[in-house]
Amino acid sequence: MFSFLKTETALMHDAVWVLTKALVELNGQNPQALSSFASVSCDPPTPWKYGVDLLGYMKSVRPLCR
Repeated sequence: MFSFLKTETALMHDAVWVLTKALVELNGQNPQALSSFASVSCDPPTPWKYGVDLLGYMKSVRPLCR
């Protein structure tokens, strides 16, 4: 009758959902941001130019339910 969802699965779903919403918003405000993402590298470790903006959009995403 009832099916249960594992906590890890629910958290992964929510994380992907928040990241997607934030990337869509970032792309709407700065279309060049995602095209510059292809050139991001960990060697040498330098911050991504739009990382702070993306983090801000991620923090502003409202939850699906309250």
